[in-house]
Amino acid sequence: MLKKIGIATLLSAVVIGLSGCGGKTPKPVIKQLTQVKPITVTFPKVDPVTMEQLTLNKFNFSNQILKFSSYKPLHVYGRTIDGFQQRKGVSVIKQNDIYSIHYDKGNYSDEKSTAVFNIMHSQKDNSITFKYPTTYTYVKKSLTWSPPIDFLDSLSKLEADSKKIFSKLNTITISKKYNLNGEVNSKYPALSIYSNFKRILGNYSYRYNNESLSQLKRKNTFSLRVNGKSVPLYIEVYPYREGSKVKYSATLPYTITTEGSNLTKQDIESLKAQIAKIIND
Repeated sequence: MLKKIGIATLLSAVVIGLSGCGGKTPKPVIKQLTQVKPITVTFPKVDPVTMEQLTLNKFNFSNQILKFSSYKPLHVYGRTIDGFQQRKGVSVIKQNDIYSIHYDKGNYSDEKSTAVFNIMHSQKDNSITFKYPTTYTYVKKSLTWSPPIDFLDSLSKLEADSKKIFSKLNTITISKKYNLNGEVNSKYPALSIYSNFKRILGNYSYRYNNESLSQLKRKNTFSLRVNGKSVPLYIEVYPYREGSKVKYSATLPYTITTEGSNLTKQDIESLKAQIAKIIND
């Protein structure tokens, strides 16, 4: 009996030992890259809409940089025989003065083969300078009980993709939003003003009807054209003194490039004038 127990204990120890045995975590390999000239991107000194100074260190360009890659963004799918989900793709992470590009393939634990390219960036006034790395690191995970995990693609193709990403950094833009809102008093009745908005702008195409009518107040969301696109303009009209009061609000997305912006302070004033004209037409 003791002998059987001893053998069982020994077998248990072997099983536990084997289950704890994974492949040794290999050290990252450092590989040299050919030198690439830095890229400097210069934005306007002030926001063309708000006329406030642009503070570039507030912006994170990771999502834009990710779109420059030829590979799909990192995603999780399926499960392996050991129960771990798979992950595959490219991701971009901003860490202080580095945009780190990761090409990963493996499971959702730390068992993956990866290549990492770190693009340095520095800011001076209204300019950002990007520097392509002189080296990058890669790790190919090799498991004891299964074949090594392949890279997302050949290293030469990953290197080429990182250079493609870098070459497009001079096209980065700043995405912002402007909250357009105000109040306008009018001598005309609320029903007449509301009808003007409906006739001139038309309802914004929401999935559900956003219209709200009562004896005192009328609300709806109308379609305001900004840069050729339809933007929801929320309107509230109600009787006020001898006439009416109109409250309006809209969120206007705009993009700042090295050449300026697709929305300006003059555009904002023009939109306000357009709304005022509809109210007092």
